[in-house]
Amino acid sequence: MKEEDVVLSKALALLHDVGRFEQMCGFGSFNDSMTADHAMLGLKAINRSGVLSCLPKEERNLIRKSIWHHNKYQIPVTEKTEVTLFSKLIRDADKLDILGVVALHFETRDSHPNPALDFGLSDGLQLSEEVVSDILQGKMVRIAALKTLGDLRLMYSSWIFDINFPFTLARLKERGYLERLLADLSMQPDIIPVRDFLQTYLEKRSMMSI
Repeated sequence: MKEEDVVLSKALALLHDVGRFEQMCGFGSFNDSMTADHAMLGLKAINRSGVLSCLPKEERNLIRKSIWHHNKYQIPVTEKTEVTLFSKLIRDADKLDILGVVALHFETRDSHPNPALDFGLSDGLQLSEEVVSDILQGKMVRIAALKTLGDLRLMYSSWIFDINFPFTLARLKERGYLERLLADLSMQPDIIPVRDFLQTYLEKRSMMSI
């Protein structure tokens, strides 16, 4: 990437989640479906602050659109090439960051509970049929399908299907995020085919970065 594009990417990384602050203060939750779209909240805060006013219009729009796309289920196929690239960059970085946070949360949840990260779900590890089915079809699990904390673990695991760059998948594998998310699900029915499917996908895609 050109140096100016790297700078824009860093600005995007710094700004993409500013809506989380207002979301947590106003609702006490990170669940967009139960509160408000944090990308929308962030864009409103950015517009109020005028922090992007020093940039040319094209660069302002690039950052705004990439922020808007960063938390959506998918990027519209009609989006411009440059916006799609920056949206993919922030989506990958965001997922890699979040997976580290939630893996640690599940490992320390008993001693350091954080209800905001549990989405108000049933405190159990049972796996819902719809969630299992989505993963075995290579689909990213939607929040609306979640019923238990076991489902939540699988939803985060399914994010590997929406990782755009093999480099990101290689870092995900290197840090053991998939194994850490699935660690407590070994006794659940259907976990073996789900785990094998996810691990095979991760192994194949991450090898492409070598």
